Amino acid sequence: MSSDVGRAGRHAYQRVHKAQFTFLRMNVRVVGLWVLFVAGVAVVAQLVMPDPGRPYVVGGLIAAGALMLWFLAGAATGSWNCWMGALAEQHTHDDLKALRRRGFAVFDSVLGAGFDVDHVAIGPEHVFAIEVKWSTRRWDVERPERDPTLQTALYAARRGAKRIRGVLRPSGVVTVTAVLVLRGPGATSDASYRTIDGVIVLSAADGRAAFDQLLDLPRVRVDQPRAIARLRAYSDMRDHAESVRR
Repeated sequence: MSSDVGRAGRHAYQRVHKAQFTFLRMNVRVVGLWVLFVAGVAVVAQLVMPDPGRPYVVGGLIAAGALMLWFLAGAATGSWNCWMGALAEQHTHDDLKALRRRGFAVFDSVLGAGFDVDHVAIGPEHVFAIEVKWSTRRWDVERPERDPTLQTALYAARRGAKRIRGVLRPSGVVTVTAVLVLRGPGATSDASYRTIDGVIVLSAADGRAAFDQLLDLPRVRVDQPRAIARLRAYSDMRDHAESVRR
């Protein structure tokens, strides 16, 4: 009964795009000067380049100018960490194939009132609420009490699991396991998981192997079809409400 609902990282991508478009609108003069500069370079290339390669060079300059402007907007707004977080969610979505092969249904970017859970996996005997965090710095999983960023991520994972448990309670689900996936250069290559403050923490390059191990956790009773229908209806309702609000 495997299925995918939603798009991994979509809310993070939406935040990135909103921040960059806002920056560009607030700096119209800078954008205009950049466009004039790129246009000037393109005109010079049009005049000096030989005819066979001229259109390709001009097109490449225009595309490079647009990409450079977009990257500069991302750097100015500090939204690239959010962008990398969205990519990390996509990679985690791919790694969750390990659970889909075992009959899990995977929901991506579950939006609710005051929360956004990156992935929810509902299986015959487990329900996981999965939070994904990306960072260039090393996660101190050996001494989590000394890592405030890790503590914040653990809190987010616990809160997400609590909210999903509340959503699924009408379908009979009483246990939702909080899972935190750490990604980025600071993640270790150890494929095993550890439990920190009630959260299953995965810090591994090989996410598929790590997710396979989650099936060794204590099993719970799950009415899978009913839970899937409940979360699907809830996600559709929240997504519709969010689209109307915008």
